[in-house]
Amino acid sequence: MKKFLKRLGIIFAVFFGIMVVLATIIETPEQETKKEVEQTDEQKTEQAPQQATNQKTKQETGPKAEAKANNGPKAKPVVSKPISEHAFTEYDKENYPKVYQKWGSDWIERLEAHERAAADKIANSDNACDSISFIALSDAKSIPKQEIVVFVDCANGERFFVSDKDLNKELKSQSEQAISDKVALSECREMVKRDAKYPDSVDFKLLDTSVQKSKTHGNVIVTTKFTAKNDFGAELPYTAKCLFTPDGKVEFEYIK
Repeated sequence: MKKFLKRLGIIFAVFFGIMVVLATIIETPEQETKKEVEQTDEQKTEQAPQQATNQKTKQETGPKAEAKANNGPKAKPVVSKPISEHAFTEYDKENYPKVYQKWGSDWIERLEAHERAAADKIANSDNACDSISFIALSDAKSIPKQEIVVFVDCANGERFFVSDKDLNKELKSQSEQAISDKVALSECREMVKRDAKYPDSVDFKLLDTSVQKSKTHGNVIVTTKFTAKNDFGAELPYTAKCLFTPDGKVEFEYIK
């Protein structure tokens, strides 16, 4: 009897061990579902940053982004300026004998073509001109049978000088190229001091100083009164005039 009970206990222990192993290996449907849910949540967590990045990329490259890009600063449309029917000059032998003699018939044709090209350039560009009233050859800046330079006058007083090379550049009027009033005044005072025998004695009269600008020529004229000491220590009154041209030339003189 004791042997039977001992064997029965062994069988029961083995059976219990087998059941424990089977319970570990075999999962219930609820456990499998729970694991699947946990895995799905982990995948969603991992995919969330990537989806956010992809969504941001779509937003940046979508129609809204294109509309945003198109809302940037737009270039101001250029309105063609009118050209007077009397603006151009016909350089014939009868009315312009000296010009015709200097340039010859071939260069006269080039001159007339250049005048029209200069007018079209200014009329169809964004600049200070309102309408073109007159165009002519610049004797001072041109070189016969070598280089043609014309001046173009506008109804608002602006003037342009145009050579062959200027046709491919951005054109600015004489007044646009002029030195500023502040710089002109400063440079004029410096010239006065450099010319004075005793620079430290120079005393400028602010109320007797003026700055004038020629719109057509672009020249800036500074007139200033001041006092300065001479060799005997006496303060004497003086008036200086400074002229600044758009091409960088400077003239300085005293006015009695």
